[in-house]
Amino acid sequence: MGGGIEYAFNDMFFLRGAYKYEFGSNENNGEMAPVETGPSAGVSLEVPMKKGSDNRFGIDYAYRVTQPWGGTHNLSVRITL
Repeated sequence: MGGGIEYAFNDMFFLRGAYKYEFGSNENNGEMAPVETGPSAGVSLEVPMKKGSDNRFGIDYAYRVTQPWGGTHNLSVRITL
């Protein structure tokens, strides 16, 4: 089960936060624990490539708490044509 929230400013800057919980993740019954249980956050910047155009360039960054690796970072670049 999980949920998240996003805040957008001026349709260019986006801030996100979420939390995911897998039921049974705290049980120690010999099975592997879920990897992606816990909080996550992200930020995006999206700008027009040319004034008055629908083409946009975006950069996204996200961080997710993970159990075996101490967290993962994700970085992506987008071009919308």
